[in-house]
Amino acid sequence: MSEMEFTGLTLTLAIIVFLLSLLRWNLNLYVSGLAAMFALGTIYDFKWGGVAIVLLSCLIMEIMKEQLHKLIALVCIALIICTIVIYHFQQKEDTDTKTITTQQSDYVLTSTLEENIHNHFTTYVKALVTAINSGDFSQVSPYIDTESAFYQKQKKLVSNLYSRDISETFYEAKVQSIKELQTNLYEIKTYEKIGVTKNNEEKVKEFHYTYRVIKKDNELYMQHWAE
Repeated sequence: MSEMEFTGLTLTLAIIVFLLSLLRWNLNLYVSGLAAMFALGTIYDFKWGGVAIVLLSCLIMEIMKEQLHKLIALVCIALIICTIVIYHFQQKEDTDTKTITTQQSDYVLTSTLEENIHNHFTTYVKALVTAINSGDFSQVSPYIDTESAFYQKQKKLVSNLYSRDISETFYEAKVQSIKELQTNLYEIKTYEKIGVTKNNEEKVKEFHYTYRVIKKDNELYMQHWAE
């Protein structure tokens, strides 16, 4: 049984006790039922509703002493109690809805970041292949953090492979996992499938690397590489 169901059941029982106490004119039951409702009202954050029940019940009791019809008084009490209970649960539902909406928004933001990292990595690998085949490091340099040692390392790689007449063919690249190391710094584990051609003979190779990706000024850059 959920908390809401338990609360609703308890309130219902308290209301029944309260109404029965009025019908039988039993002071002890009346006080017990009223105290139970007031306590629940206080616990579940509508204490002013509990106070209202007490004050209005006392007023109605005074009216009943004047020999007015008891049924009218009972209906009034029931309506007051039901209104307060319904209002409380409606407020709770609204709060829950806002919470869910916020969580969904956070998820969308996270998904967008992950998608951007996936796209950036794929673009980087394709650009690196182009740079190696053309000997032009500027094809891939915009995707690497210029302040990192990785920048110089990849610059030498492009120059070395081009000078040895080694070319590459892009087949596949994907990010298998993303881990946030700190704010704007991420570690990604990747898979790459690249065709490496040397002396007119191509060998398709598969690589599993770990990179670091840094976010600067809302842009992503490759920063580190390890096997």
